[in-house]
Amino acid sequence: MAFGIDRRAWHEQEERILRVFKRKAIHFLDHVPDHEDDFEWLALMQDHGAPTRLLDFSWSPYVAAF
Repeated sequence: MAFGIDRRAWHEQEERILRVFKRKAIHFLDHVPDHEDDFEWLALMQDHGAPTRLLDFSWSPYVAAF
């Protein structure tokens, strides 16, 4: 277990977090991604500080250090 969540429940938790983020974020976004484009939604969530399984990397060491 990690963070008190059983590994078998990670998929369901991610779906729930994504569903809640989609429902609430549309009120604050100028450009709303397609509802079915989960990859773009996950990238948007990560940009706003939400935990995702996406890796964030950069070619620039200055950007990476920030």
